[in-house]
Amino acid sequence: MTITGDSRLVIGGDFNAPHTQWGYGHSSKKGKDLADLIEKAGLTLLNEPASHTRIGAGPP
Repeated sequence: MTITGDSRLVIGGDFNAPHTQWGYGHSSKKGKDLADLIEKAGLTLLNEPASHTRIGAGPP
């Protein structure tokens, strides 16, 4: 991925990639790979790790 100049980019998705950087208690391989990609691309995580982005409908 190449971004030039002062271009802005927002990436959103349901990546199913747990990682401690975004509030999980563990990191999966997919989470580690995604965290590496974010770092290498110079991207910034915008959501607060302590704020849930999903609330399950199942029993507590």
